[in-house]
Amino acid sequence: MGLPEDEFFACGHRACAGCGAATAVRLITKAAGKNSILVESTGCIEVVSTPYPETSWKIPWIHGAFENPASIASGISAALKTKGLEDKVNVIALGGDGSTYDIGLQFISGAFERGHDFTYVCLSPETELILSDGSIVEIGELIDQHIEKSMLIEVIRSNSNKLSASSLISRLGDVESVSMTEKTLSWDGKSFSPMTTLRAQRKESPEELIKVTTSSGSVISLTPEHRVIVDSIVGFEWKEAKNLNPGDEVYAPRKIYIDVDNEPYIIDFLDEDINLILPEKTKEKIKSRLREKYGTIKNASIKIGFKYWQFKGGGRNITLSGLKKICQDGCAEWIELRDKIREFSVRGGNNIRFKSVRFDEDLMYLLGLIASDGYLDKRGSIVFINKESQLLSEFKERYSKLFCGRKLSKVDVGGTYYIHVNNPALYMVAKNLKIKSDPKEIIKLPEPLISAFLRGFFDGDGHCSILHHKHTNEARIILTTTHNVLAKRLRLMLQRLGIASFQDSRAHRSDIIVLSREDIQGFIDKVGSNHPKKIIEMKRVRNLFDKQNPRGKYFSLAPRVCGIILREICKKHNIPITRVDRKRDICTLAAGKRRATKRRIREYIDKLKEFVPDDPLFEELELLLKEDFYLDPIKKIERVHCKSKYVYDITVPETHVFVPEGAFVISNCYDNEAYMNTGIQRSGATPYGASTTTSPSGKLSIGKLEWKKDILHILAAHGSPYVASASIGYPIDAFRKIRKAIETKGPTFINILCPCPTGWRFSSEKTIEIAKLAVETGVAPLYEIINGKHSINRPRDIDKLKPVEEYLKLQGRYKHLFRPEKKEKDIDFIQSRIKENLKLLMEMAEKGF
Repeated sequence: MGLPEDEFFACGHRACAGCGAATAVRLITKAAGKNSILVESTGCIEVVSTPYPETSWKIPWIHGAFENPASIASGISAALKTKGLEDKVNVIALGGDGSTYDIGLQFISGAFERGHDFTYVCLSPETELILSDGSIVEIGELIDQHIEKSMLIEVIRSNSNKLSASSLISRLGDVESVSMTEKTLSWDGKSFSPMTTLRAQRKESPEELIKVTTSSGSVISLTPEHRVIVDSIVGFEWKEAKNLNPGDEVYAPRKIYIDVDNEPYIIDFLDEDINLILPEKTKEKIKSRLREKYGTIKNASIKIGFKYWQFKGGGRNITLSGLKKICQDGCAEWIELRDKIREFSVRGGNNIRFKSVRFDEDLMYLLGLIASDGYLDKRGSIVFINKESQLLSEFKERYSKLFCGRKLSKVDVGGTYYIHVNNPALYMVAKNLKIKSDPKEIIKLPEPLISAFLRGFFDGDGHCSILHHKHTNEARIILTTTHNVLAKRLRLMLQRLGIASFQDSRAHRSDIIVLSREDIQGFIDKVGSNHPKKIIEMKRVRNLFDKQNPRGKYFSLAPRVCGIILREICKKHNIPITRVDRKRDICTLAAGKRRATKRRIREYIDKLKEFVPDDPLFEELELLLKEDFYLDPIKKIERVHCKSKYVYDITVPETHVFVPEGAFVISNCYDNEAYMNTGIQRSGATPYGASTTTSPSGKLSIGKLEWKKDILHILAAHGSPYVASASIGYPIDAFRKIRKAIETKGPTFINILCPCPTGWRFSSEKTIEIAKLAVETGVAPLYEIINGKHSINRPRDIDKLKPVEEYLKLQGRYKHLFRPEKKEKDIDFIQSRIKENLKLLMEMAEKGF
């Protein structure tokens, strides 16, 4: 199956044949590992696992009274925290129906209410965060500002005797914590997009940090205990930074989503001292409002701070800074003025007129050319240098579309052409965007503008070629710069477009290299070129891809768990693997001995759909094959001295993860729906219509008359960061959720459906079949509630549910629904309630609840 081989619940226990609970316990202990303490209530597993003096447990195990596991686990957790061991030992409360649904509910409620841990990410202060609008800020600077601002507010409150009951800054030991509402780049398992932060933390730095360098060139320094998501044979898992190894594959964003506004205005990137030429009607309107408020223009200039002479007579210009002061005073509307200001007066030549007030693709292409093959002269002019006549024509054509008033001059120096542009306004835009050093403002722009800038940069300093090897040909696209930070920003721009790349930095040069087929095709389609020779090379690459299917090497590998899921589909539907894969590579994929590209896994899926048109596992595979992320192997791990005073954390409650620098992502219950160990009495978990010894069916009774208690939503309402349902019929899904629950800070809960042959009255070989049918019919849907938000695993289509009758008729506890005659009305009622429940879950998931 691909699960860990170590067993912590040993064979030799006395559980019944086909016992679902024993299977669940094996999954739980495999996921938890050896550094775990398990607390269990009186129940079947307690009885069958520990006949004195023997035991099946290979980890510390505590037997508690019927209702006590949650409170015992809470006490253990507190003791571990006191000793500083809370992050080294997993505490698991294993409860049945009584300790969870009935008499023990108040104990688990209290334990959840006391839970207050979060998952923190610890980083060095220079690590950059990508905020929701695309802004890039250093985490140390951002959090220091929040803490200093909160300190100032506390001082003001204290001096005015208005100090609130609770301080703005909470302090615990050497940790300072403050509220923070910025959105930062995070990952919800499907896409990389901005999510709201809850708090920020600053604490004294450790002596050492773990410096992680990936194959793509990403470099992040983390505290040793910080956990990173890495790929594994059973799906993604968490590893502490100190336990990472070269070759571990981290989850990195191919596509970064941000909240993008419209194209920015050019005027917002000009220097404050530039002179604006206002339309006369606009100027007179402003003067009228100034007189109305201040009596005279002179009084207004003194009060507001602009130069009086700029409004004294006709034909005078006003500085940008002066106009902004007037707008801040309320005598003009900046939003309206930005659409009207197109002309500027600059010393040393004619006035400059912009033909468009906003950034457009022509301007961004021009800036891309300047960034790659141009420079900014100290005197306020721009020089573009190139030998290609077509690019020179492109430069002149775009410039003439954008500006009036300042002409270009061209000089030939030995076959290399220099185009001089004496345009201080264009110079200011290029300078303030830092196109030659750190153009992080471009990350904020809409994708078409980013594409245009990259196209210009590629045409100036890019390369497209095909390398010929002995057995294959390899295409590549390269962007080259001498600035390391600029290279870093170019990578982020490509990520905004959904294109993955390497950063190969040397002493005086950095290359951004695009290598995988999908990413090269994305570059050709979304960026392209206007350079005639590079257009020809791109056509050659397209022809290569049409004729040859290159082997996936970079950023195209599928997660390892895909092989296990493919094998599970074949086994589930009795499809010989050779019908899908003649070489039986699926077997070696499932065993973790071979890798496949996402493209290859999709080919297997297409082949499987010829035999099985629909299966919920296909949806799981589609999530794993999304192109929004790629697996980035770790190249190097180093222990480095921490030079800063503090390290910094943020808390993203919705996902408990975030993605610094766009680099990479950084309690249980088993449910057998009755008291099976004490005589199969009904419980709060017993479903409607089931016959038990204390709710028997008969002429006047259908069995239990109440619907099963909704324990997941009860505990989610207690603020648990993670609750989920699972079934032993889907062991990979259950294992993943158990691991996720263990790795999530705070009280978490997994409700695992475990069919009981004795209590449910079915043949022992049907345990797994019934566990799967419970899901496929919608009786026990698999879903997660992560920080209050629902995520449906399966089933996802109400119209494709199997009839609930298929599930009910296999169990003796429901035989009264079919004999002596079939009770259609009762079965239809159960079916309708199942559909209503699933519909409600889906609506909550769709609405983000």
